[in-house]
Amino acid sequence: KRETKATELQAKSATNAFKGLGSAIAAFATAEAIRRVALFANEVDRLASKTQAVAGAFRKMATDKGSNPAALFQQIQTASKGTLSNLQAMIVANTALSSGIEPLYKNLGTIIQNVRSVSTSLGRDATVDIERVISAINKQEQELLDELGIVARAETAYKTFAASVGKSASALTDLEKRT
Repeated sequence: KRETKATELQAKSATNAFKGLGSAIAAFATAEAIRRVALFANEVDRLASKTQAVAGAFRKMATDKGSNPAALFQQIQTASKGTLSNLQAMIVANTALSSGIEPLYKNLGTIIQNVRSVSTSLGRDATVDIERVISAINKQEQELLDELGIVARAETAYKTFAASVGKSASALTDLEKRT
């Protein structure tokens, strides 16, 4: 009988300890959930601010280059077939628009569509490839374009463009070569 009573007391003690532990776990879980919600809210706020800044720059640059921002954005989204998020689409457009290379930003939809198509068929990350190609064209990084399978014959392009403006290829300025 004594052993039974001692066992009952131990069982009650353990039960009470587990009840206290359960309350502590619940309190910890609640605090962790609140912390994660706060982190998420901060991240949403940061992305919203970034998106607003990028969107404002996109609208201004597109308008300054004589493009309709809404039409250009739609062209990019259609060409990317949802590969690019809205923010990524505007960043890619801003890179192209800020380059000063008219054929780049005037043909952005076609370039994006072609890069997405090739990347998808090769099992590559189309978003990364689109960003890299636009950047490579902007910076005239022939090695990166070659790596991505884009062969650009700069000398041929320079000669063709120079002839169209009545110059020799060697007489082209750096800005003209980028055009």
